[in-house]
Amino acid sequence: MKLKALFILTLLSQSLVTQAFSVKEERAIKLLQKLTKSQTLSFDGHAMGKAYYQVNETLCLFQAESETLSCNDIEISKGDQAAIDLEQMIQLGLVRYEGSAMGGKSYFENDSKYCYISTQHKDKEEVLSLSCQK
Repeated sequence: MKLKALFILTLLSQSLVTQAFSVKEERAIKLLQKLTKSQTLSFDGHAMGKAYYQVNETLCLFQAESETLSCNDIEISKGDQAAIDLEQMIQLGLVRYEGSAMGGKSYFENDSKYCYISTQHKDKEEVLSLSCQK
């Protein structure tokens, strides 16, 4: 548990370049479902082969002790998956570190304006991809 918290804090302290990062395939679909369920993202429309999602005003909480990630008071994930989901959200540029509180709680606010899911052609295959933009 301490190792996961240290890993996340290391990610936060680094200046991550998020412009080229995207979540692919099955992971993209699962993360998108979690984010729409928690009302972090809401469908905004289709354009040029992409489905766009507006990033809503969001406050996410990662609790290191219980290994729980929640956004807008709705649990997104627990255990190892919570750290993975938070890492992906940070790398996408979807959320940024806002502060911490006693009890191993870390708060994150939205840092993007919209996200989109698209199909990219790579090596003669179609790859589903989730990306976010500021």
